[in-house]
Amino acid sequence: VHVAPSQVKKAVTGSGRASKPSVRAAASSALGVALTEDEADAYGVALATAVVHEDLITKTIKEMEQ
Repeated sequence: VHVAPSQVKKAVTGSGRASKPSVRAAASSALGVALTEDEADAYGVALATAVVHEDLITKTIKEMEQ
């Protein structure tokens, strides 16, 4: 699954137009530790991927119920 940078930013900060420093700060705050830029990126990609998969699973379940 590919996630766009705007999806990563939205998953972490709530805004798809957030700056990299905002993403890093939000990721660090969520985890309670200071993160490097690479660590914050990895956290964001993981979180956004989980959100995308959850949406796909929900859609599939709804289609099966019809």
